[in-house]
Amino acid sequence: MFPFYVSWREKIPTGAEQKTGSSIREFPSLRFSEPESSHPATGVSLMSGQCQALNCMEENALYFSSISTKIRTIRQLLLLVWLMLAITTGVSQKAAAQNCANDIQWPRSAFASPPKGAGPATISQYSSHGEYNQVTGALAGNSYQSTASIAGTWITIRSSTVTGAVVAQGSTPLNWIAASEGTYFIHYNTNSLCGIDYFTEMAVTVENTTPVCANTVQFPNLEFAAPIKGAGPYTITTGQFQQEYNQMTGALAGSTFQSTASIAGTWITVRAGTA
Repeated sequence: MFPFYVSWREKIPTGAEQKTGSSIREFPSLRFSEPESSHPATGVSLMSGQCQALNCMEENALYFSSISTKIRTIRQLLLLVWLMLAITTGVSQKAAAQNCANDIQWPRSAFASPPKGAGPATISQYSSHGEYNQVTGALAGNSYQSTASIAGTWITIRSSTVTGAVVAQGSTPLNWIAASEGTYFIHYNTNSLCGIDYFTEMAVTVENTTPVCANTVQFPNLEFAAPIKGAGPYTITTGQFQQEYNQMTGALAGSTFQSTASIAGTWITVRAGTA
């Protein structure tokens, strides 16, 4: 800021242009420490020296009017910058939303996880963005694919509860793996910002895409007869490898069988008719 000094001085005529010492009265004038300089922030010229009262008032009015205009302009610019920052921040926060969790279940009842090789199972033909399905009986380690008939639908898979841990998320079709056996919740939204649209219906499906094993080597080479009810476990062979298959004949319709292997975790696939 430039320091300035205010004094009062005005010439008051007495009679016909007569002057006396008592006829001098002080009125405002301005004197700045740096004559004819400009305000560094606003560029407004700062007049120096003394001036008549009316002229000073006019000049001061213009000066302060110019200052007010520039201050108002600066305030408007600052407000615009603030709004732009607020909008940018809001967009960046929403862009990272994801992890969607809806609060409306449709259909109301749970849906049983489809078995491997069964193809896509339709959960509902009337689902909407903003809803979720409940799928039970998913098998640990099995691969699944969830789809929605509206392109771009954002799908979020959660485990155990409707707001449980996120297993996978992405646009339809979404492939995911059941880390553990149990219930999974499939949420549908218009986009990764968890948008909703209750007015547009779509079909949603889930498919167990885990490869269905089909080995090509039979051992033992000969088939064996299905054990009869109540006979207990029947040993097919003690020298089986995990890329072979057995052939059993004579199974009775409606009977229940249990197949086991001595190595924990062995995956067993049972096929009917042919290998």
